Amino acid sequence: MNAIPSRRAIVLVALLSLTLGCSQEPDQPSVLLVTIDTLRADRLGCYGYEGADTPNLDALAERGVQFLSAMSQSQTTLPSHTTILTGALPPYHGVRANGLYVLEPDVETLAERFRAKGYRTGAIVASVVLDKSYGLDQGFESYDDAIVDPTRKHQPGERMESQFERRGDEITRLAKQWIDEHDGEPWFLWVHYYDPHFPYAAPGELGEAFKSRPYDGEVAYADRQVGELIDHAGDEALVVVTSDHGEGLGDHEETHRLFIYEPLIHVPLLIAGPGVEAVGRTAGVVSSIDIAPTLLDHCDVPPGGLVSQGRSLEPVLRGEDLPAGDPAYAENVHVFHTYGWSPLYGLRDVRYKFIEAPEPELYDLQQDPGESNNLAAAEPDRLSAYRERLQELMQKTQRRLSNSRELSAEDRARLASLGYVHAVPTGEAEEVLADPKDMARFVPLIRKIPMFIRTRNAPAMRQAVPQLEEFLSLNPKNAVGHERLGQVLAALDRPEEADEHFQSAIDLTPDFFRPYQSWGEVLLERGEEDRARELLEKATELAPLIEDSQQLLNSLEDN
Repeated sequence: MNAIPSRRAIVLVALLSLTLGCSQEPDQPSVLLVTIDTLRADRLGCYGYEGADTPNLDALAERGVQFLSAMSQSQTTLPSHTTILTGALPPYHGVRANGLYVLEPDVETLAERFRAKGYRTGAIVASVVLDKSYGLDQGFESYDDAIVDPTRKHQPGERMESQFERRGDEITRLAKQWIDEHDGEPWFLWVHYYDPHFPYAAPGELGEAFKSRPYDGEVAYADRQVGELIDHAGDEALVVVTSDHGEGLGDHEETHRLFIYEPLIHVPLLIAGPGVEAVGRTAGVVSSIDIAPTLLDHCDVPPGGLVSQGRSLEPVLRGEDLPAGDPAYAENVHVFHTYGWSPLYGLRDVRYKFIEAPEPELYDLQQDPGESNNLAAAEPDRLSAYRERLQELMQKTQRRLSNSRELSAEDRARLASLGYVHAVPTGEAEEVLADPKDMARFVPLIRKIPMFIRTRNAPAMRQAVPQLEEFLSLNPKNAVGHERLGQVLAALDRPEEADEHFQSAIDLTPDFFRPYQSWGEVLLERGEEDRARELLEKATELAPLIEDSQQLLNSLEDN
């Protein structure tokens, strides 16, 4: 005969059932942090773009908070994501450009704080730019950056980018699988989509529908992927969607390499989920550094050693006013490492934008949202005040001058495949630095040279020679400029001059595969097979995953 359970036993069983069935505390929601690479804020429907096809992100904005003026602290992927995950400015965390810097272990991350609170932590990234070797894996139990298959070689004619990035559908599949594996536990998952990054080529029907607007097609594709992931995460997850930086799209520049104007640093910031009021659009300038303290505050996670230099936006999530904050800081150090030009540093508040450059810039964004009328000369007192504020901010936040690392040959090949070419030897800061505004006019030409050569457009190449020579006279240590001029001169049958520039490119960047490959291809066409073989073998040694040099070597053997 079974014993009748006591009242105490019944209570204990009931409590145990409640515990097992509700292992996640009410104030401990799971957190889905989504970063969509290269997503310009004003290309979403919720930010007013009539040509947008972004229903999922628009719906997220409606059921939560949409920050209308969210600013990134860098226009480059790795520094910006480091800021998002640490709540620290680049001068503090020390990661200033792609590939060349690593986050040091003493700078604590969001993942470390959530893990200390008992959360399961995971990250899934879509580009080699965010490889764990750069230090962003701190605090993540799993960090999925398995993008490059070492057994798979890049084939001639294939998009080089496809080997070093993952499409959104793959990222979504992996993220859904990770969420399923941690069902019933509080979790913090960072998911990175890379699709809107150049070159723009949305797959399938969206690619066809947006053939004339390929960037918008990539944004629409990212929206579909994020919507599917949000649905899978469920209503109990706090969702944060933002971007690392925007895109020029012809406003000052085409991509995001050269400046820190609004199209490059104005990013979306959408937050919705448990405990978030349906506030909708919220004015006032906020920053990427505000994301970390906001998430910790909302989820009641102690900040511990995380040194956030932002402010918590939790009052806004509760329906209150935006707390006061400092002007948003932004920088572009990429232009120094790529071209040897002056880095750019800036401040942006509700009305004005200040950019510290060899020729300083000041814009009234209310009257001049396109940043075309520089008021620096007309308003010296205001300029001086912003400059002082910037200097004070730098002095207060700068913790390390550099935590740079040696860039391996394979790193150079992988980054170059995505358009990030470090053509200036590290440590040349004492050189004369040009203003990016004065040099930007040469960049479209540099990018067009391969097309001129491929189409054998002799008139265009003859016109390019004096422009490239002018570029190098102003920027003599730029390896890309020397390589491009070498290619043009070779195509115009000026071999001795071409060889001088190829050699200069190699001398400046001896561990970069591309000058060896370009020169080897020229010598192969010229019939100088022994020297061509030597150069192509070196290019293959430096970048074994890039198949082009090996194919050229194979053609030598076939002859």
